[in-house]
Amino acid sequence: MLKRTMALTDLPYSVQLHCKTLFKTIDRDDDGVISLQELQEYYRDFICMQKECVEAQACAGYKAMTANGSYKLDMTVWGEMYANMLLGKQVYGPGEYIFGVFAIGRETEHFKLTMPSMEDGDEARSSKVNHVPHVPRKKLVIRS
Repeated sequence: MLKRTMALTDLPYSVQLHCKTLFKTIDRDDDGVISLQELQEYYRDFICMQKECVEAQACAGYKAMTANGSYKLDMTVWGEMYANMLLGKQVYGPGEYIFGVFAIGRETEHFKLTMPSMEDGDEARSSKVNHVPHVPRKKLVIRS
């Protein structure tokens, strides 16, 4: 089912509806744009993130999802982030902030570049390029 899926619109309607419902839940003032304040409230009240983590995670997430403020976090951008979360081949990407950032595998997992295969003489260069170490973030503790 997901082999040829490249966007949110390619997913089943129930998944698209979940994305829209979540967006409307976070957008409390119903202006069609999620603000930093609304994202903080969502992390604190809906995700139940610890208070000391909310501001830092919301700021990092908002910055990642809006490309440093270049875009408004409207339904179109939210849909792209949601699709990134569902369809991303790695744990890295702005979609990881939709449900907060969890520290699963961050200490041991490295960011891997997807590159075309190298010629036989480039094996040493390939091993350096394909394993860029990830700088671990502070662990996020989620209340249950």
